[in-house]
Amino acid sequence: MDVTLPAAAPPEDNTTQTSREQPTQKEIRCSRLVAENQNPSARYVGNTPKEELLLEHVREFEDQFVNVYGNRFLFLCPPNEYGIPKFLPSTIRPTHLPYQELYEYKSCAKFLADFFNYVTRLVDLRSLES
Repeated sequence: MDVTLPAAAPPEDNTTQTSREQPTQKEIRCSRLVAENQNPSARYVGNTPKEELLLEHVREFEDQFVNVYGNRFLFLCPPNEYGIPKFLPSTIRPTHLPYQELYEYKSCAKFLADFFNYVTRLVDLRSLES
């Protein structure tokens, strides 16, 4: 069944179609890499049983994360050049500042009050009126 739009209808936004028709630079680089490497390593075209187990744990974590924090995007297992999902490890290391007084709000406020000098500016009210 063909559906035609009336002539008075505004043109549709074809930005999503255009972006799908034209590959990105990364897609071009990936396709070149795949074409150049006729015999890629097994690590690129598949996952080991340990990697599959890790991916399963990551999927379970993503499900738990969505249940707790809502539907947020997690970039944990992007596909590689051959379309195989691989875990992308990332960590956040806690950092201790050398200024111990910045950990509590009262000592932090005192530190900032001592650090900054407040200078008042006298504003001519006549200049604000014009």
